Amino acid sequence: MEKILNQDEIDALFRAARGKTPGTTPSRQVLPLNFRAASQASDADIRSVTTLQENFARHLSNSLGAYLRVIFDVALVSAEQLTYGEFLPRIPELTYVATFNVTGIDARAIAQVEIAIIFPIIDLLLGGRGRPEANLRDISEIEEHILETIIDFFIREASLVWEPFGVEFTFGQRQPQSEVVRLMGPRERVLAFGFEIRLPEMRGAFNVVLPAVIGNVLRKQRGAHQKKTDKSRSSVRLRELVLDCSFPVEMQVPGLSITTRRLLDLRPGDVLQFRREVNHPVSVVAAGIPLFAAQLGRKNTARAAYLQERFSAAAPTRKPEAQP
Repeated sequence: MEKILNQDEIDALFRAARGKTPGTTPSRQVLPLNFRAASQASDADIRSVTTLQENFARHLSNSLGAYLRVIFDVALVSAEQLTYGEFLPRIPELTYVATFNVTGIDARAIAQVEIAIIFPIIDLLLGGRGRPEANLRDISEIEEHILETIIDFFIREASLVWEPFGVEFTFGQRQPQSEVVRLMGPRERVLAFGFEIRLPEMRGAFNVVLPAVIGNVLRKQRGAHQKKTDKSRSSVRLRELVLDCSFPVEMQVPGLSITTRRLLDLRPGDVLQFRREVNHPVSVVAAGIPLFAAQLGRKNTARAAYLQERFSAAAPTRKPEAQP
């Protein structure tokens, strides 16, 4: 005998087919909130900063090459986002580390340069051929002052690249190895850029570490540019809509007058005569604003106006006293 299902059994079958049971609600995925992600740069931010760093490398190559009168090639070889704690093991014990103040975001950047490449640069500044040092050692105080010439180029070119975004770099100080670990928090997100310097007789590397929050500057710039683009598009669209709007257009003869007595005596069939020649120009008025002086005419069976002169926008828009 065939069983007939009641309504409750039919509803239960439908719920089971949809993966639901009575008394249950659709499941929702709950993800933990990571507040540190707010300081993380997006992929678009990293691409934008990388482009700026490539421009910085190109400008630094040109300016230092011309100043030192040698082939001085700086190239960006790596760009990545990581924490400062992950970057610290990459800093050798014998190196040059300096901090730079970054105005505009109230932060500081770090530059780390290999000692091996510093000595050929100092030799070039002193008039030599840029030969490397045989025995690596830390630079002296005098050599550190000589190196400040290169640091000035570094700051100038970096500030020039970032100037459109309201960011400027100023030199802080050289940091001893014992202080490097405390320059930033170990969990702070940073953007690390690796550069290679090529000299006629030597190659070396240096790294630039920027706080990841510098991406906010670029994000705001992109947002402002997007708003400007949207506003421009809206203006174009509004103009197109206005061009399709209809405005009432009239032809008026300004300056005509009539006495109140004559106006009260008017009857249908009367001819109202004005002291004005028939070929006197009339005003073409659109939405109450006089636009053109014109000559009355006719085209076939339609009334027409031959435009003669356009009124100036600064001209007073006096309403006519009467119409013909």
